[in-house]
Order: sequence, then C-alpha cells, then structure tokens
Amino acid sequence: MNVEPSLIVQLGMLAGRTGGVDRYFDGLLSRFESSDPLVRGFLFGQPLPELVPSNVEIVGMQNENLQGRFRRMKQAVQKFEAQNPTLPVLIASHFALYTLPFTNLLKRRKALKLVSHFHGPWADESAAESERWIGVAVKRLIERWVYSRSDKIVSDSQAFADLMCARYHVPESKVIAVPAGIDTKPFVHASKSTVADARHRLGWPQDRKIVVTVRRLARRMGLDHLIHAVSAIAKHHPDLQVMIAGKGSIRDELQSQINRLGLQSIVQMIGFVSEEDLPYAYRAADLSVVPSTSLEGFGLVAVESLATGTPVIVTPVGGMPEIVSPLCKELVLPGFDVDSIAFGLDGFLRGSIPTPSSTQCVRYVEANYTWDRILPKILDVYRSV
Repeated sequence: MNVEPSLIVQLGMLAGRTGGVDRYFDGLLSRFESSDPLVRGFLFGQPLPELVPSNVEIVGMQNENLQGRFRRMKQAVQKFEAQNPTLPVLIASHFALYTLPFTNLLKRRKALKLVSHFHGPWADESAAESERWIGVAVKRLIERWVYSRSDKIVSDSQAFADLMCARYHVPESKVIAVPAGIDTKPFVHASKSTVADARHRLGWPQDRKIVVTVRRLARRMGLDHLIHAVSAIAKHHPDLQVMIAGKGSIRDELQSQINRLGLQSIVQMIGFVSEEDLPYAYRAADLSVVPSTSLEGFGLVAVESLATGTPVIVTPVGGMPEIVSPLCKELVLPGFDVDSIAFGLDGFLRGSIPTPSSTQCVRYVEANYTWDRILPKILDVYRSV
C-alpha cells in the first residue's frame, strides 16, 4: 500500500463470542493498540454491552435472514462512505457476504484496499449440511466475486490456503497462511486448577476417564463417527465418560444414535458451554478429541484444549495436523473413520499412545498461538497491500 491506512474496518460475523470465528474476531479487535491505525468493527448480533469493544458497531441482529443482513451492511457502507470521504482505508473481511456491498466502493476509491480472512468455504460447508443446490450456487458466486477482488487473503492454515487457490483460482502470491490466535489468559488460568477442582465446578464425575469434544453439532464435525467409535471400545473401558459440548441442527439425530447404541450412561450431550466454563470443561477432561471429517481449516478448539494443559487428538483433516504435529505427531489419528477414532481413543486409554504433559501443552500454545505472536503477522499482511 502506498499510503499507510488511517482506518482499518473489520467486517465480522456475530457478536457475543458464540463460536470459533466469532472468538477470533473478538480477540483480533481487542488486541489492536492505540499506536496502530484506527480500527472499527462492523458485525451482527444481540450482544451484552460488556462483550462489545467500544470500536465495534452492531449493524443488525443476528437472527435476520441473509437478505436482511446484506441490506443492513449496504446501509452501513453508505453511512461509512459519507463519514470517511478521503481517508486511506483498508477493509478486513471475515465473511464474503458482508463484503459484497463494499466491492462497488472499491472501484470508486483507489485508496481503499481489501484483505479477506478466509475461515472456511461458505458454499462447501452449506453443501455438506445438505442445503439446496441453488443456495450453495449463490454462495459460491459471492465468494468467488469477493475473493477475486481481494488484494490479499489471510488463511488460517496452509491447508486452507491451498484450498483457496484450488477452489477459487486465486493466485498463490495473494494468499498468506497465518494461524489463529487465542486469548490464552482464561485457559492458562484454568490449567492451574486441579482436574478434580474443574470437575467439581462443572458437576462432572471424579471417578471416570473423561473425554470431551467441543463442536457445533453439524454433520462434517464427525460426531456420529465418534459415537460409533465409543461403542466399539466401551466394553474394554468401563470407566469411560464422553462429554459432547455444543449445539446445532443434528442434536436429536446424535441423541437417537446414543440411545440406539445403549450409550446413555457413557456419552452425554451437555449442550452449549458458557465462555466462563469452557476452559474448565477442557481442564476437567483427560483428553479432548476433534473428530472432523471435512472442511476444518484451523481447529481453534484444539489450541484452546492444549492451553488448559489437556492433550487433544485430531483427525488428519484440513489444518488440524499443522497445529498438533509439531507438539506430538501421535496426536494425529490415521484417518477420520470410525476405526481410526476408536484406535486413538483406545490407545490413549490404555496408555499405548504417547501424549505430552500438561506443562508441555501449555508452553507450546504460549510459544505459538498468543495474539502477541499472531497480530504482528496479520498487520504485516495489511501493510503489504
């Protein structure tokens, strides 16, 4: 960029830190220092005031349909253009739909630049959840339009950087892999609690081997495979307890599967876990598992689990091996099928798979995934356009 941007506009998803991308967006906004260019965030949600930084504008409600949210963002663009007619501005997008209204403004304002943060293929994720083909096609067109007009693209992982180039035909020179950062403080604080104290806080049993998975209840998350894997090994591990945390559209399907396999006493669906309790849910477990079957770009939950000192096993999908392999390559399962997950769980419970210590897990995250380490890399991308 010939002129240092005077204003960086972050276009986010939802307020309230309800999911991984939302926590990423919130963390990114909150880490900008006063010495950096002025930063403003536009996003949707029904937040509690204390959860929204002062530099964030809530454009509309998160329960509006896509067309409604598009109109709200278009209005915000018009207002923004009137208030900032000459400033050198950089748009940092985290969702293609919300960026679409800015593309005409990009043509009119040569000092306006666009960096897209690629957290996942919107159309492909919708197709994986069996959305109608017309909706998937429209989303793919929006993504291609926005990404083709981006000056740079920040991917959460090298796996998704490669997918960006292959799926959307974006030149490799435009795509830069920068891992996500996390606010380590609440997770490291939880790591200083004993496992017994964390279980007492949550009301979890003290006399079981607990495996936890924190996932949106969607098909590509591999939770059905996990449940079948638990069924395959349960008779060999009578002290096993599996906690599935999260909410989503296939909850009833998963509960029916648990009932059909007679796993009601072993596998519990515990629903949404609050931000305050989430670090202790990881800490209370002996092991965390991420059983995704597709389209897992980064896997923020893996880093969060490690930050509490709890090792995590992952399927070899997307960017997850990039996270855990440098710490311990045995944490990556041989596949995402039922047998592979059963192999990993059984090996951990028997002690035949080596896992890093709690201290090693925490130190690894602090050395690689704090915002202090990640934010400068993102700012370097912003300043390069």
